Amino acid sequence: MAGFQPISAPPSAPPRQGLLAVVGGEAAELVLPAGWENGIAFEPERCGPPVDAAWGDCPEDGGVDPRTDPGTKDIGVGGAVVQYRPWMAWVGDACSVLGRAGRDPVARARRLYAASESRIIEQELWSGTEAQLRAYPNNYLRNAASPNFVNLSPAVGETSPGAYALGELQAAIAAGQTGRGMIHATWPVVNLWFFLGALRREGALILDVFDNLVVAGTGYDGSAPAGSAVASDSTGATSWAYATGIVQTKRHSDLRVVPDNLNEAIRIDTNDEEWRVERLVAAWWDGCVHAAINVNLCCVSCSAAAS
Repeated sequence: MAGFQPISAPPSAPPRQGLLAVVGGEAAELVLPAGWENGIAFEPERCGPPVDAAWGDCPEDGGVDPRTDPGTKDIGVGGAVVQYRPWMAWVGDACSVLGRAGRDPVARARRLYAASESRIIEQELWSGTEAQLRAYPNNYLRNAASPNFVNLSPAVGETSPGAYALGELQAAIAAGQTGRGMIHATWPVVNLWFFLGALRREGALILDVFDNLVVAGTGYDGSAPAGSAVASDSTGATSWAYATGIVQTKRHSDLRVVPDNLNEAIRIDTNDEEWRVERLVAAWWDGCVHAAINVNLCCVSCSAAAS
C-alpha cells in the first residue's frame, strides 16, 4: 500500500429490516429473571376453541355427575410445554500485527457484531442448525416435526402464487387465535407482496392488511421444511415462507470480547491478531401457529396450483 494514505473504513451498521428491527415494538425483547441463561419453559395459551362447542348439551338434572361426565364439554388436552435453550451468537475480526498502525480490531469486531446479530439469529430461527447440533428442544421454522406445523402448499410438487400464498399464511395466523402474528419471508418474496399492494410500511415495521408483522430477514434463505418433497428452486423462481405467533427475543446484557487481552489475541503461528465478540441470545414463539408455504415468485394471479 505504498503511496496510499490509510484512512478509517466505512463502519459496519445494523440493517434497517429484519427480526431485530422489530424487537422493541410488538415483539419486545423480554425482561426475564436471572437464570434464563440455563433455558426457559412455558405452557402456551390454548390454541383454539373446542372442536365440538355444543354448549347447550349439558348433563340433565338428576343425571350423570358432571364432575365425571361433562357431556360434550370436553376441554381436551392443552398445548405441549415450550422449552428453549439460549445459544451463543458470535463474529470475529482478524488482521496481521504487521503494518496495521491505527487499526482498532476490537472496535471493528464490535461493529461487525452489531451489524450481523439480526442475521445470525434469523439464520438459526429459520434452520435450527445450532438446536440440532446440540440436541436442544428449540423450535425453528423448518421444523416439520413441530406439533402445530402445517404445510399449506396445495399439493406435493406444486407451488402457490404470491397473493394466494400470503392469504394462506394469514388464515393460519387467524386460526391459531394468537392475535397478531408474524410472517417470515425472504426479501424477494416480501418485495413481490409489496408489488401486489398487499403490504404497507409503518416506520420500521412491515405490515399486512390484518396488521400481522412481516419479517424480511437477511438470514432467511427460503429453504423448505425438513424432509419436504418440494424445495426452493435454485433458479430463484420459488421460495418458502412461514407464519408463526409473535417471535420473542432475549439477548444477554453482557456483550463479551474474547479473549480479554492482546497477548492471547495474537496467534504465534500466523502473527495474526484475532478477536471475537459474542453474546447469549434466544428467539422463540408460543408454538400455536407454525405454517409453511412454497411461494411461486413468477405467478401472481393464477390458480392456487402453479401451471
